[in-house]
Amino acid sequence: MADALPSECLMFDRGVKAVRSRGSNAEIEFENGDREVFDLVIGADGIDSRAREAVDGGESPPKYSGIRIVFGCTPAGSTARAASEMNIAHQWFADGAYMLVFTGGGEGAQNKQHNIALCVQDKTKRDENTAWRAKAAAKEEAVALMREKGMPQSAIDVAEACDRFFDVGVHYHDVLDSWSDDAGTISLVGDACHAMPPFLGQGANQAMQDALCIASELSKVGAEYDTVKQALRAYEGIRKPPTAAIMQSSRFIGALETGAGPVSLFRDVAFFMAGTLGITGKVFLSGALPRFEGKA
Repeated sequence: MADALPSECLMFDRGVKAVRSRGSNAEIEFENGDREVFDLVIGADGIDSRAREAVDGGESPPKYSGIRIVFGCTPAGSTARAASEMNIAHQWFADGAYMLVFTGGGEGAQNKQHNIALCVQDKTKRDENTAWRAKAAAKEEAVALMREKGMPQSAIDVAEACDRFFDVGVHYHDVLDSWSDDAGTISLVGDACHAMPPFLGQGANQAMQDALCIASELSKVGAEYDTVKQALRAYEGIRKPPTAAIMQSSRFIGALETGAGPVSLFRDVAFFMAGTLGITGKVFLSGALPRFEGKA
């Protein structure tokens, strides 16, 4: 994709400090002090988006969900899981916790990496964007947390084999009133406009659908739309309803999966019935279905 663009279209190592609407155009101020003006800025700059701040005035920062996720990853070729399990994802539920163990990587056992994801309720606010940690203390903390939650030894064995850990707080965005500024010179896609918890696995999928939809609607300027602003409103009208619904579903499922006390008892019964009746698969499939076209 990069090769299809003129070289001057791609700029690297230029952090964005601020995005501002200037009426007929938009300005980006870079961290090195440079400023450049563009006809249209599309912010795909993540949950802490500078473009979002320009659209909503910084009035809707990310919110902490009260859920913490500890990810772990083994080196390639680890034998922490049996070969017969490499195509199977295992999950466990406990009081106030949920855990997933799965295997990914390239072809052949020597390229496979085993992964853990431990989700727990944690009211201590944690950062959304943190770095992988390869320290012994990270492993000890993860294993201790798993033992505290009563996770099985087979899952703990995988954690013991991990050499990197990633510990994050789950954040999300409330639904914005508008995804673009009043002048139609700044718009948003992906986590910049609808960061959602990961419990339906839809963050990247929805961002790609946003990108396809906004490109499609902008291509109609001069034909179906008189202005860029009209195209941006059409894009928002197509994409906001499904992303808002998926975000709320992800929040609900995350709270249910990590529920404690009576919530965990309800969860166990509800998930058993949902799995038996095939409802679980339909929920995940519904989230994954593409929704980037307007109604005919």
